[in-house]
Amino acid sequence: MSGLPTITADPNDWDWMEIVTFDNAVESEGFEYAFDHYGPLFRRPELRGIEKDMGKLRDFWRAHTEAIEAWGEEIGWDTYGDLYDAHLDKHHEESARRRAGSGGVS
Repeated sequence: MSGLPTITADPNDWDWMEIVTFDNAVESEGFEYAFDHYGPLFRRPELRGIEKDMGKLRDFWRAHTEAIEAWGEEIGWDTYGDLYDAHLDKHHEESARRRAGSGGVS
């Protein structure tokens, strides 16, 4: 993964849920479309640095796909779906804040 950070499965971790949400977008739309339209909104500074870099984000995402799959199997796909849906709502709120220029996080 060439020095990129890693994160661990934790549904209470904003950045973990961002890569889970992004993974769903990639699975539905393909990587490039997901990158252009559904990119992650990381909070950790070391991750914010890769969210707009297609190559680094692709490497980061690929490095976490097995962990995402294993996590879904572990918690059950119904629970996975509930956590995904709840986070997606928060992601949309964060996206609107960033577009408005506040850059705030809650």
